[in-house]
Amino acid sequence: MKRVLIKVSGEMLLGKDSAIDKNALTEMAHILQKAYHTGTQIAVVIGAGNIIRGGSTDFLLRTKADQAGMLGTAINAIALQDILQRELSVSSVVLGAFPISGMFQQQSPKNISNAFKDHSIIIFAGGTGAPFFSTDTAGVLKALEIKADILIKATKVDGVYDKDPVLYSDAVKYDRISYQDAISQQLKVMDLTALSLAMENRLPIRVTKLSSENIIGIINGKEIGTLVCG
Repeated sequence: MKRVLIKVSGEMLLGKDSAIDKNALTEMAHILQKAYHTGTQIAVVIGAGNIIRGGSTDFLLRTKADQAGMLGTAINAIALQDILQRELSVSSVVLGAFPISGMFQQQSPKNISNAFKDHSIIIFAGGTGAPFFSTDTAGVLKALEIKADILIKATKVDGVYDKDPVLYSDAVKYDRISYQDAISQQLKVMDLTALSLAMENRLPIRVTKLSSENIIGIINGKEIGTLVCG
């Protein structure tokens, strides 16, 4: 594949005693490094569930809670870029839904094009830049904007199941499922807005466990995890 977008949850960085666990962050960076060396152009959207989940704090106005969540994604993006560049010598750039002076630029077609020309991994920060939208929706939006061949949603499980495989031993994994079935069955693939947008634009989504083997396999066209498509 020429270009992929990888959506990862901020919760995957959560440590026992800190919002960002060094080992989890380094492991994520190593996985991206290996994907980068395949020659495929890589973009990443990262959530902020390890710091603050937008809309989850009932003592804040929803718009303010979502704004705090956007800033949380910026923290994760900066941390991930630091490990990629300083420890792994992988060129990367953070582009935000909004600019933060001295930290990163605002995303734009020109900045995105320049980053890919410079052979850099793009880490998108700030979600969609608007409240009431999840980073899943941001992932679909960014995948469409950069014309990604596929969106890879990297999770803690190896695909989409008919029910929670952690709670139910008889849960059945789907190798392939349509957008409409995922929506109608209320499967926890992505939120409704993200799935609807992917369906409208025929963006294929692969859901799999975050590992270098899985990410590289998908890049090379292997049928890994669950494919959500038309």
